[in-house]
Amino acid sequence: KNGDMLLNKVASHLENTYQKSKVFRLGGDQFAVVLSHRKIEKRDVQNAGVTFPDTWSIEGMTLQLSSCVLGF
Repeated sequence: KNGDMLLNKVASHLENTYQKSKVFRLGGDQFAVVLSHRKIEKRDVQNAGVTFPDTWSIEGMTLQLSSCVLGF
């Protein structure tokens, strides 16, 4: 239950951050963001992890997550 809530929060955060892009859940805890609305610069990939919060709150618990950004 809490895991599903966290995944939904992460998905909503990504959708709000990258509003003109497509967000996909690849499976498990992996998401992909396709920045197709404009030319993608190297800084877009480098800055993608900066917008990801360090902590998340679920049902009174504070969770720390990490992110990994891969650019192709």
